[in-house]
Amino acid sequence: MGLDQNSELIAEVTDGANLVDGKQTWELVDEKKHDIDAMKRCCDAELKTMEKAGMVPAPYYFERVAILSRKEKITNKRYFTVRSTLKKLRRFI
Repeated sequence: MGLDQNSELIAEVTDGANLVDGKQTWELVDEKKHDIDAMKRCCDAELKTMEKAGMVPAPYYFERVAILSRKEKITNKRYFTVRSTLKKLRRFI
């Protein structure tokens, strides 16, 4: 099963929860990696996928949010994102 088939299957299983702007999160990596809002939407999509399909979220998007937050000196938002993510991951584990 190829990447496209896997992606389509995950989108079907999650009712599209893993999509951001109609695309798979991995499709946004190159074009949106400096867009903190897009990366946050990817984080949300990864968490929704975790809840619906039982898949571990890809850490890349969370790391990007942390890096971009630090660059923009948005420490409160970074803390909130990390804290809410950890809560969701603890429920999953």
